[in-house]
Amino acid sequence: MPTSKNATSMKGDVISMPTKRTNPKTAVAVMLAAAMAAPSVLSPATALAQTSADAAVRAAATRASKANDALAKAQAELDAFLAATDFDGLEAAKREAQAAYDEALAAKRAADREYDEAKRQADRAQVRLDEEKVVFDAASAALPSLSSTLDAAKTEYGRARDAYAAAAELVDGGAIAASRAELQRAQTEYDAIEEWQTEEKEQARQCLIAARKAYNKTVERSGSTARAQADAAIAGKQSAYDAAASAYSGRKRLADRLAGEVTDLEGRLAVQDNKLSAAQKKAADARTAHDDAHAAVDAAQRVYDDALRGHEAWAAEYDRLVKAAADAKRAADNARSAYETASQTVKDLESQKAEKQKKVDELRKQMETGGQSTIKNANDFFEFIKNQGVVDDGGIKPDYVDNVAPGAMAQNILNGWRDVYIDGDKSDVLSKYTNLNDPNDASAIGNMLKALDLIAECNALRKAEGLPELYVSDVAMAIAIMNTNWSAANLKKTGKLEHVASHSHGAQGWAENINAGYTDAHTAYEGWYWNEKANALGHAVTDPATGKVYQPGGSGGQTGHYENIVEGSYTVTGAAWNATGFNGRPVMGQEFRDENKVGPYGGLDGRPVYYNLLENIYTVDAYRARLLKAIEQGGGNSQLQARIDQLLKEIDDVDARIAAQDLAGKKAARDAADRAKAAADKAVDDHAKTNIGTAEAKAKLDAAKAEEARAAESKRAAEAELARVRSAVEAEKARINQQLASKRAQLADARAQLPALEAAKNQAASELDAVRTRYAAITDSGTRYDRAKADLDAAQAAYAAKKAEVEQSMKAVRNLSATLSEARSALSLCEAAVDDAEADLESKERRLAEAKEQLDAATAERARLEAARDAARAADADAPAKKPEESKGDAEAASSDTSKDRIPATGDLDAAIAAAMAAAGLGVLGAAGAYRRRERQG
Repeated sequence: MPTSKNATSMKGDVISMPTKRTNPKTAVAVMLAAAMAAPSVLSPATALAQTSADAAVRAAATRASKANDALAKAQAELDAFLAATDFDGLEAAKREAQAAYDEALAAKRAADREYDEAKRQADRAQVRLDEEKVVFDAASAALPSLSSTLDAAKTEYGRARDAYAAAAELVDGGAIAASRAELQRAQTEYDAIEEWQTEEKEQARQCLIAARKAYNKTVERSGSTARAQADAAIAGKQSAYDAAASAYSGRKRLADRLAGEVTDLEGRLAVQDNKLSAAQKKAADARTAHDDAHAAVDAAQRVYDDALRGHEAWAAEYDRLVKAAADAKRAADNARSAYETASQTVKDLESQKAEKQKKVDELRKQMETGGQSTIKNANDFFEFIKNQGVVDDGGIKPDYVDNVAPGAMAQNILNGWRDVYIDGDKSDVLSKYTNLNDPNDASAIGNMLKALDLIAECNALRKAEGLPELYVSDVAMAIAIMNTNWSAANLKKTGKLEHVASHSHGAQGWAENINAGYTDAHTAYEGWYWNEKANALGHAVTDPATGKVYQPGGSGGQTGHYENIVEGSYTVTGAAWNATGFNGRPVMGQEFRDENKVGPYGGLDGRPVYYNLLENIYTVDAYRARLLKAIEQGGGNSQLQARIDQLLKEIDDVDARIAAQDLAGKKAARDAADRAKAAADKAVDDHAKTNIGTAEAKAKLDAAKAEEARAAESKRAAEAELARVRSAVEAEKARINQQLASKRAQLADARAQLPALEAAKNQAASELDAVRTRYAAITDSGTRYDRAKADLDAAQAAYAAKKAEVEQSMKAVRNLSATLSEARSALSLCEAAVDDAEADLESKERRLAEAKEQLDAATAERARLEAARDAARAADADAPAKKPEESKGDAEAASSDTSKDRIPATGDLDAAIAAAMAAAGLGVLGAAGAYRRRERQG
């Protein structure tokens, strides 16, 4: 419904409402009459002046009275209007109308939604119907073509069946003829019945159909029998032909292959002939070249002989001088060699002398400072026993040792003799990992004693195994110290516990066990021996000393340490104890070997160096006693003096050997021999300058001889190669000819068999063609029948499928048409519901507008009456009675100009008229009309 912006109540708008009040026209008339009742004839001037004050007083009193009356009247009208108007009812009516309008609006929207949904359903039904009609039209259009195809297939099937039957009758004519006669009888009976005889006609039609089916089956059965006989006959001939063709083609392939092999062998014979020809040519060329070289030698010899005959005296002198120079050179070389040998010998002897003198000085200083030295490390120990010499210290001399030299070899090893490179690095040698001044190093004397505990534990275990105990040697101890120190350093560097032998070939030759982190000998052998024994035996073992049981799988499943410990062939061992090699805990090592004789250890070039170990071997207790003795005795003065005396004697021996070298005499002899050689060389050079030209001839002769020798060698090689090639070629040709003869014989035999095999193949082909011709009618008609039957089946299936599709589509069209009709009916109902909802909404809208208009009009009227009352109240307040003095002044003013006496009266009349109009509500009517105009425009 169209509404304006003022459709609801707004403050300040006033509309008129029908109320019971005085007629405006009557009120105006009364007021005008009252106004006109005033005197209209003016008194004379004197009278007016005398009475002006009284008149003014009366006029003011009159105005005040009228204002009071107007206020009372306005208040009475307002009270009457409020009493007569039910504002709550108007508000309730408006709310009720608004609720009805909202309900109608919701119903209208719901009806619109139902209409939209019904419209969508109808549209979808129409689309589906249109689509299905397209399908129906397409399927219907295809039916005539399929029907024609089916008719053609039936016709072709009948023809093919009849041809097939005619061919099959040659084999099984009786059955087909009988079935055909039955079919013809049924057809005759069917044709004889009139169309109006419906029941009889249908029975005859069924009989005709049955007869036709029986006939078709008979034709198929007889045809199948005939085709089977034909197929069998053809297959037999086909097999015979295939066998003959296979025999012929196989023999033909054999002949072709043999011919190819013969050709190949003949080519190989030609290759051999070419090889021989090439070798023969090369030999002939070599002989020619040799003959030419020999002729060149003869020519050069003649030239040289001519030059030589005039130069024999010079040559004889030259030969003599050359021989003298050679003799001088040999003498000089011998003298120089003798001097150099003597110099080296003296140098070595002086080095020995200096070393011995140094040792003498050290021993004397040692005697002077107290006579007792401290054994701190292995080097001190080996020095002590070396100085002590050969003594009875419980050692055992092996049968493979000739001269015992206690401690010497071990000390040399410890000090880097025969050192080895680590991983091939020449700056990284094994000896640098041993620090003789470090109390934690394996070389420390206290750690050597701890290492003996390892060996004692090992021997106890070997004894329990029924094995001999191992002996200890100085060299084995030195090797263990060197290797264990390296393993400890490598563990700190890389975190890996490794054997030095895996990083240097020169450190091999000894079996080795190493460990890290164990605290004593017994716990070390828990890992080395007990865990690995359980692994090796495959079952639990018990340490009788502790009662601890060890299960297989400990020590990472290893067995190598255990195997070293119980190896029966080992006789010698050495051990080492690096005290802080693994996070402040020990790294231990033990070496094993079968004897203390020879073994690869050392060699800076990475290759093993073998040496004899000239030393005794000891039991653990004996070796421990040696260590303790060295620690206890150190270097006593008597022993030191004996050692000094021995060294001084050795120094005297060295001096004698130095003097025996006669180094000065050998130097003089060398210098003299060098001078003699220089003179002889100069004589040869001087005489060579007098040569008169034989050198060039000699050079040419030598070159010719060299070329002849080269040519002779080439000739010899070429002739040898020719002989080798000839022998190889003859042997190969003999082998090829033997193969060739065999292949040619086989080829001739294969070719001889081909005509007969080809004739047999042709005969089989003729027989196959004959039998195919004989049975062509049945096979061809059978093939045609099969094809026609298949085409008929396909045409029937296609027609039936398309017909079913048409029927299905037709059914769908009918269903969709019904659905569309229902949808359109539902749409019509929805349209009616929408119209009803729209009409109801318009009615509720009008009702709402009316309720709003009534409420707004009542509100405006109340506002108007309240405004009139307020105006009357204001007028009453503004009209008090004037004072006598003011009235007198007015009278005097009035008397001053008599020509204007009517003007105030006229003004009072106008004011009265205006007041009467205002009281009558004419201004209110104008406001109400303005409001209504605004509403219509909105």
